[in-house]
Amino acid sequence: MTYVEPYQPDVLAARYELPGAAMDRLSTLVAALTGVRNNARPKVADALTGLELEEVRNASRMADLGTGMHCPGLVLAAVLPDTEVTLVEKNPLRCLFLERTARSMRLANVEVVEGSVLDWTEGRATCDLVTSRAAAPVPTLLEWAAPLLVPGGSFVAWVGPEHADDVAPAAADAAAALGLRRTAVHRTTIVDSRERDLHVFEKTGAAGTAAGTDVEPRTDAAIAVASLALEWQAGLDQAEREELALLADRLGAHRFLRESRRLMRELRRRGR
Repeated sequence: MTYVEPYQPDVLAARYELPGAAMDRLSTLVAALTGVRNNARPKVADALTGLELEEVRNASRMADLGTGMHCPGLVLAAVLPDTEVTLVEKNPLRCLFLERTARSMRLANVEVVEGSVLDWTEGRATCDLVTSRAAAPVPTLLEWAAPLLVPGGSFVAWVGPEHADDVAPAAADAAAALGLRRTAVHRTTIVDSRERDLHVFEKTGAAGTAAGTDVEPRTDAAIAVASLALEWQAGLDQAEREELALLADRLGAHRFLRESRRLMRELRRRGR
């Protein structure tokens, strides 16, 4: 049975001291979600746990990667009206839903970007906060987030505590290579008593540089190959990475990842 998070507006308003206008916007969002044909399931309480972090509450420009139908980016935009929020989502139908719902919520602080985050070059080194929930493995999300952050900016990943042991070592290695450092793992409880970990990383170096070193910024192709290697859990040597990076450069990072994932699904189906 698929889990459905309960929406308890009175509890949420009291817990996060949300004004009536914010709750009205959230109610509009929940109504839009429950009216969707495929019965999208609101995750408002889950998204609002981000308000427990100073990095989220004080953000001036935020990007949410892989927003899906709303979480956490559209929820946070509803309760942080002074924060400019960009929702990056590659599914065209979801983008259309986000745009329409943001208008119905009367949000003036939301922009929707359709496509892969790898292609959103306008967002590089412009955000003091990047967020994501379950859009990809955390090391992959770090690859996507690092170029978007200004020095001193933060990336926050929503992760289930059951994945803590899997996230820690791989995320630490990826962060060190990207000029990021983990500053906190904030464990909290959602209103229905489930636990949630918020992994917080700070950008310590200039955009595109590794901590303490002067290196060339990673290309979109290199990021795509690194993301693919993490998803495959494959140990690629340098020659293999360079060959794949050339292919990604020719195809474009987004198409490269799409076709590679399709190939992996086919190989797994055949039992290879």
